[in-house]
Amino acid sequence: MNEESEQCVFVVQFRGETHRVALEPAACVWHLKRELFSLTGVEPDKQKLAGLPPKTGDDAVLASLKLKRPHKLLLFGLPPEEINEQIAREEQAKEDNAELRAQMEAHAEKERQQEEQKQEEARLREESLKRSRDVARQRELERRLALRNMYDSQGLWRPQPARAAQSSFSPPAVENPDYNASLSFALKCFSPIMDQETARPNLEANNKIICPQDVLEKIVSSRMPFPVTFKMTAAPGGGSCTHVGVLEFTAPPGVAYIPFWIMNKLELEEGAVVNFETARLPLGTGAVLQPHTPNWDKLPDTRSILEEHLRSHQALTVGDTILIPHRGAIFELSVVTVSCESGADVPAIAVADRDISVTVLPCSALRSSGGPGRTAVVHHNLQWDVPEEATVEADEYRFFTFVVDDVLSCRVQVAASPVTGSDPDVYVSRDVECPTHVNFTWSAQDAGAVRVTLEQPDPDYVSGRYFVGVRSYGHAGTFAVTVTRLPVSFAEEEAGGHMLSGQQASDGVICDNCKQRVPAASAATHLASCHRYSVRCGACGCVMQRAQLEKHRALQHTKFACDCGEAFEQAELIIHRREECRLRLTQCQYCGMHLVYEDRGDHQNICGARSTSCETCGKSMPKNQLQYHMLTAHCDEK
Repeated sequence: MNEESEQCVFVVQFRGETHRVALEPAACVWHLKRELFSLTGVEPDKQKLAGLPPKTGDDAVLASLKLKRPHKLLLFGLPPEEINEQIAREEQAKEDNAELRAQMEAHAEKERQQEEQKQEEARLREESLKRSRDVARQRELERRLALRNMYDSQGLWRPQPARAAQSSFSPPAVENPDYNASLSFALKCFSPIMDQETARPNLEANNKIICPQDVLEKIVSSRMPFPVTFKMTAAPGGGSCTHVGVLEFTAPPGVAYIPFWIMNKLELEEGAVVNFETARLPLGTGAVLQPHTPNWDKLPDTRSILEEHLRSHQALTVGDTILIPHRGAIFELSVVTVSCESGADVPAIAVADRDISVTVLPCSALRSSGGPGRTAVVHHNLQWDVPEEATVEADEYRFFTFVVDDVLSCRVQVAASPVTGSDPDVYVSRDVECPTHVNFTWSAQDAGAVRVTLEQPDPDYVSGRYFVGVRSYGHAGTFAVTVTRLPVSFAEEEAGGHMLSGQQASDGVICDNCKQRVPAASAATHLASCHRYSVRCGACGCVMQRAQLEKHRALQHTKFACDCGEAFEQAELIIHRREECRLRLTQCQYCGMHLVYEDRGDHQNICGARSTSCETCGKSMPKNQLQYHMLTAHCDEK
């Protein structure tokens, strides 16, 4: 406030503009508010001035307030139209909040009803399960009571009246069975594919069958020890036989489901009658097996595969064919001979819950027992520095294999060159037995002669067996494949390739086609030649000869389907197969066996529960506890 010419002057700052208000010394606060009303539109009774002395009313004289320069006052208040707008906004906000609250309440009510419906469905489901358990418990009690009635007060078997046949064919009754007597009966046999309800995916990979429940009752009434082994013989009076165990007792009366390979061995048709007789086999100590195809010898972990698969067998019979599914293929091995603890020459042995010594003979000329997808793929062994010629049809493969003993002392180069009419592409892998253009680790797919070099520090280049697939792209013809050891040359690695001198680099020109720097002196010649013979791929930017562009697009920019159903371009597909696919192969952390990634859980749960012994202290424990034992008990001993 300024005192000029005995007037009270106020400088008012409002909405970026400056105004001067001059009042008489006798003017009061109400006069000031009226002047402010004319400037701001805020009614005097709605104004509140901050900065005045306490308890200052509107009738107070401004001169008596003794306001000195540069005293500041703050005006609080809103014009009527802004107050009305604010009130309208608040009312609209209340309406919006009420509407939102109604929507939230309706949503909460809907969720509550859905939760009540789920609880009701869960309650009904639990009641249904409870009734099913009660029915099953009642049937089990009735079965046990029936079995108990088969014996008298002294525990001796009491003959029972014959039951009415439940089907057109029923097993013959057993007369006076006891512990030392054998149990024999006949059943109609079918392969699992004849009844999808009773089919089991693991039935074909072992020598166990599915029997009816009345066979279980006869075993219990005969007081036979479990597990029970049966000798199967084709009726009537068949010469071939085998020995099997029982997987389940869930087959219909008078029917048994057996693996298809047993039906082939006994030369049975669907529904054929087979004689079953209990057999007590000697405990086995060893077996000699012979694979049907040479691919078995190329697997890197045959010991763990056999160990895993033979656990599902209850007996081994000379002449049986063991089917081992592995990595999408089925390997067949014949049982040549078996040995028992007594050393006698026996036709069959018991292997349930036993560790036996297995000898695998070289591959024989035996033919596969049939079935789609079981044709053997032959791998030709490559000799170092010796060309191997092969003739194939268009887009067909020929597969080879070689072994690297020491990866630190040499590099390996796999080269393929056309002989007549072919355009060979080379695909190499360690994990894939038949590498192709959609499943490989290393590849060379240029036109004409190609080569793949394996060298350190590539983490996939390790000692072991390698598989090579060579494809004749687009045309039938003959090609030559050569595998060569190359010395490790650090000078070559440091040289890296062609380098321009400092003067050439500064004077060089970037080719607009291949994006390489060329000397200015030869730039015109290079540009003309490059545009005539070379072309850049618009998808990935690779530069190649014009004749290779179509092949490049067909191989690297066409989507191929993975086994899991997803489709990718070639480079993405290889990464997907190795790192993301649920069907990719991985190793068991306990036994090292290769298995499908999505099936690793069940296998490792069983494998980790098997017993092993600590090499340091000899203590026996499950495999899944060995690492913790080493960390806690022997960590300080290292």
